[in-house]
Amino acid sequence: ISSYQGLLGRDVDDKIMPKLAFAYAQKADELANQSKFQDAIKCYEKAIEIDSNNKIYYSNLAKCYRDSGDRVKALNVAKKAASLMPDNSDLQKELAIALKENNEKQKSKEVYENIIAKDPQDFDAYMGYADLLFDEKNFAKAAQNYEKAFEIDPKNETCALRLGNCYKEMGSTDLAIKQYSKIFEFNPNSPDANFNIGLCLASQNKTNEAIEKLNLTISEDPEYSFAYYALGLAYEKINNLTKAKEAWQKFVSLTDDENLKKLVTKRIQSMK
Repeated sequence: ISSYQGLLGRDVDDKIMPKLAFAYAQKADELANQSKFQDAIKCYEKAIEIDSNNKIYYSNLAKCYRDSGDRVKALNVAKKAASLMPDNSDLQKELAIALKENNEKQKSKEVYENIIAKDPQDFDAYMGYADLLFDEKNFAKAAQNYEKAFEIDPKNETCALRLGNCYKEMGSTDLAIKQYSKIFEFNPNSPDANFNIGLCLASQNKTNEAIEKLNLTISEDPEYSFAYYALGLAYEKINNLTKAKEAWQKFVSLTDDENLKKLVTKRIQSMK
């Protein structure tokens, strides 16, 4: 940055100033990665002052405000950027995220709807819109939008899982299992897929099959805490209290959920 700073306020070649803006943005990225958000914000703002047409600088500034905990300023930056470049889908999505985080969920949905209307192949817009619908417990409409996203990117595990979760919430556990199983086509060792299939099987009273899937989850990810919790419930259901106790003890050693840890500890103690 120092090699360019002397050029500020001078009549220089237009090619130089974007380089200075980029230098500030690089420094901001470095500071943000170190969680030095206030310093990063100053550098992003300087980059925008020099080059106000770079959408990445606005997006990163808004994200930096979010990461610093200042959601209101993140929203203000996102609004300004979106108004300056209304046809830029990345900035519109940044606005939708900021609106959601400020609990303006209806406005967030409207932004996503506008993005999708302009570009029916925008994966991230479908995902953001579906997430809002899922939070509202509008699982059927959320599923429709996750399905659209999955058509666009059929190897996206997050999308596959969320679509399966919709089916599960709608009571269609067989359809949920089928959806989760699609993940194995591109990630044969997915602990999340096995875990969710295990939960579905347990809800269908297919306890031994559920135990098999939950044990697969643990073999793939030995620190998957909630797999141990679900496994404990499954073992308890078939009256294998020794195995149930072992699974819950492992859960207690891994979980950060203090309330659930206390409840499970009491359950273990009652088994003695």
